[in-house]
Amino acid sequence: MNPRGRNSIINPMTDDCLNVVKFISSDILQFKLIKICFWISLAIHIITNLIQIYFLTSVYDNRNEIILYAAVFFSEFYPMLAIGLILYDNQKVSHLKDELYLWAINSAGEKIASKIRKEANYLSLYCIMTCLTAVGASVLFVMDLPHDLEWFFVLRFLQDYLPEQFTVLALLYKTTFFFTGYSMIVHALQVIYYTQHLRYQIMMLNEYIMDLSDDGDDEELFHDKHYQSKVEKKLKFCIKRWDAYLAAYKNKVSEISNMIIGFSLSGWLLGISVVIVMLSGKITPEYYPRQAAVGLAATLTFCCLIESCQTIETQMQQMALVINKVKWYTFNKNNQKLYLILCMNLMVERKIQFSEKYSINYQLGLAIVRGIYSIGTIFGNMNLSS
Repeated sequence: MNPRGRNSIINPMTDDCLNVVKFISSDILQFKLIKICFWISLAIHIITNLIQIYFLTSVYDNRNEIILYAAVFFSEFYPMLAIGLILYDNQKVSHLKDELYLWAINSAGEKIASKIRKEANYLSLYCIMTCLTAVGASVLFVMDLPHDLEWFFVLRFLQDYLPEQFTVLALLYKTTFFFTGYSMIVHALQVIYYTQHLRYQIMMLNEYIMDLSDDGDDEELFHDKHYQSKVEKKLKFCIKRWDAYLAAYKNKVSEISNMIIGFSLSGWLLGISVVIVMLSGKITPEYYPRQAAVGLAATLTFCCLIESCQTIETQMQQMALVINKVKWYTFNKNNQKLYLILCMNLMVERKIQFSEKYSINYQLGLAIVRGIYSIGTIFGNMNLSS
């Protein structure tokens, strides 16, 4: 059934080449202590935000204070949503193996296995750097800075109403930043894990598609019953594999789309928060390392997420090129029909799409970068004019 020169049995994946990414984005969430900490963090932020809503709408009447505290308030929705999804299902990564029979990376030969290992190592290193950057940013948020009372309503509330317990409660509140910071990158890492494993499976299937036809005299191959029998088995094998892949792919894209809708709304509020901070004029040099660390972590996460989704789109396009190189004219009529079915399935354009117009790819990434640049230019001109 399998192409020539390869094992007759395709082994299942046992050694995960992305086990580092899996540990960072999923395995670490299975520890009970970590789950408890996330529950506590979520509860603290929900309670403090409810208190903030009450005081800013019913007690405080200083407009400037309300605007400054609103910056942190709007930024809270993104990590709270992220933590909520973590607690709702912290084994999303593990579901992939249940939905698709994952081949061992050497199933299509050592050459493609070596390429996959190399790419997986680079990706793992990148994800480690992203995670460490997020942890570093969290540490900087835990540290006390001169104007934190002007930004974090909770700290102001504790100082005014619970001064004796301020030190302990403020430390407890700030400790939650380790978990909110991690939650803001973990789902992107999960998407990266999904997409790259799916891409590796396509890369191996590509090798099988390239071996559909044999080299030799075209006329002799056309009349060779043994050759036609092998081709039929190979074609059916590739069609079944692609159907199984698409089922898992559509399911994952659906999950990712649902996540992105929520994150888009909360990200919009996070964007408002950034705008308020930039317009406030309250960013002093002491805050530069904190802002830089947050910006770096966000940039690393964004770039890797866009790249990983673009690569799977590119890999699917590559399949359409590979199938066109098959010597289909050496197939008999029955095999040509099977080949046509495979072609029709492979040539449908597929993307990591979360709406009718938008997909996670370079085009979206460029549009976002242009938007950020435009906003930054406007703020820069406002500062120069003032």
